[in-house]
Amino acid sequence: MSTIRRTTLGNLALLLFVTFLFQVVAALASPTNASALTGVSVVEEPRLPEQAITIKLRLSPLTPPQWDSVFVKLTVYRQGQVFTISRSVYELVYETVYPTVYATVYSDPRTEANWVLLGLTYRLPEGVTLVTGDSIVLSVYEGANLLFTRSWPVPTPPPEPVVTVPVPTTVPTDTGVLRIDPTRDEAILKVDPVKVEAQLKDPKVTEVRMGIPPTVSTATMAVDIPPAVLTGSQTYGKPLVAELGATGQVELKPGTVTAEDLKYRDDRGVERQGNLRIAASRLSQDEAAPLLAKVDKSQFGNQQPVAQVYEVQAQVVADDKVVGTARPKKPVVLVLTFDKGKVEASGAPVEATMIYVWNEAAGTWDPCASKVDPVTGKASTVRPTLSKYTVMAYRRTFADIAGHWAQRDIEIMAGRFVARGVTPTTFLPNGKVTRAQFAAFLQRALGIPEEKPAQPTFSDVAPDAWYYGAVEGLAKAGLVLGWQGKFRPDDLVTREEMATMVVRGIAYDGKKVTLTGQEVEELLARFTDRGSISDWAKESAAIAVKAGVVLGRAVDSESPVYAPKDDAMRAEAVTMIKRLLKYLGWF
Repeated sequence: MSTIRRTTLGNLALLLFVTFLFQVVAALASPTNASALTGVSVVEEPRLPEQAITIKLRLSPLTPPQWDSVFVKLTVYRQGQVFTISRSVYELVYETVYPTVYATVYSDPRTEANWVLLGLTYRLPEGVTLVTGDSIVLSVYEGANLLFTRSWPVPTPPPEPVVTVPVPTTVPTDTGVLRIDPTRDEAILKVDPVKVEAQLKDPKVTEVRMGIPPTVSTATMAVDIPPAVLTGSQTYGKPLVAELGATGQVELKPGTVTAEDLKYRDDRGVERQGNLRIAASRLSQDEAAPLLAKVDKSQFGNQQPVAQVYEVQAQVVADDKVVGTARPKKPVVLVLTFDKGKVEASGAPVEATMIYVWNEAAGTWDPCASKVDPVTGKASTVRPTLSKYTVMAYRRTFADIAGHWAQRDIEIMAGRFVARGVTPTTFLPNGKVTRAQFAAFLQRALGIPEEKPAQPTFSDVAPDAWYYGAVEGLAKAGLVLGWQGKFRPDDLVTREEMATMVVRGIAYDGKKVTLTGQEVEELLARFTDRGSISDWAKESAAIAVKAGVVLGRAVDSESPVYAPKDDAMRAEAVTMIKRLLKYLGWF
């Protein structure tokens, strides 16, 4: 018995000892013996006074058995009202709480036992806003113990920015009053007929310039011309020039628009008298982009816009309102400013810089025969109507003219759409030229309008011929006369025939050149074959020499020949026309 009792007591003692040891180990492992939260920090501050208040907190360390004892309380103090939201971290993470509180846990405590990144968003009730003097308080509790608190007052809002509305400026000029409106991005010169009258009557004044200074560069430039000034232009026979600041200018010949053209009817049907407004409006980038996307890049060259796109208009205005459109009875001279730096960067000859008009019907940019001033950076053209315009530089060359004596002249004329290749890549500079082809060259170069009468001027030029409009245009302008009612379009053109047509082109452009018989002989004396020049062509041949259009063919350095009866080569024809434009001051 005693032995059994001792054995039982020993086993009981061992059991008690093991139980005690297990309790100690369990107690040491229990989370109640460790602080659940030792660090709370604000990762993202709230932005007040926004309607949705967002705060991000970092809580650490936080173990799975502990984190459900942590509570977050957000209190909003608004003008005596108190809004309080209190939620456990567990609720915020695992329960969706609407409509005022949203929370996002960025690190799940069940897998990341050391910390939690908690995002809280509190949305103010509908119609409730925070103002200066209000505040919010964030508190973090572990059970009943406050572990962290932070308050944020609603800051004083910054002062409202002072918006300064630009005030239009009014500047008197020698022809009227200029009004520049920065808000509307426009400059309008209102012409004073009293000021202009003195210039109209002054015999020393050849044209009346009514100008916005070139230093002004607004999106819209306009000159308002009263009927009395248009009538005075007709009376004294003086052109009117509307200078449109940095954009360019428009020249009106007497009678282009008359006072009668400016009459309109108001809303009640009463006839009124308006003013003429010549306006150039720069298209915005969005407006210009689809038009510039149509620039032809398919040719064997490179067209580059070197100016803004402008819409130039002749309008009827009354009380600063557009009430109609004025249609010019005569062609107007349009001048546009271009960027010389862009021309240089394009690699195109500056002489090949021209004004282009937007063809609404075809959706293309059509070149206009243009004069170009490389010094001032201005291009000009004569237009029968007004439309949308820009300026482009065009570099065009051909594989078979590299190193040719006329290469640059051919490239200039090709860039001006005067000369065209026989194929897209070849020009055939030493090929022959027909009379019809040379007529087309000359018509394009001088911008002479094509004419297509129902009854042909020449019996051998049919209305369906490709050159019909060009030949008829030159005939009307007096550049071709034909012989015995015929033009002989398919005959090869001779050098003396070319010289004769070119000299008539000089007269067409406004330059009158006459020579005495002695001057003719002196100018032709250096050509060893001068005796073979036809009598009817001699004066024109001499004028062409004086103008620098014809230099002769060099047999040797001391014996140049005119070669008047020789058929002209394509390179010679193009070069002669290029020299003509140079002599006339087109570039």
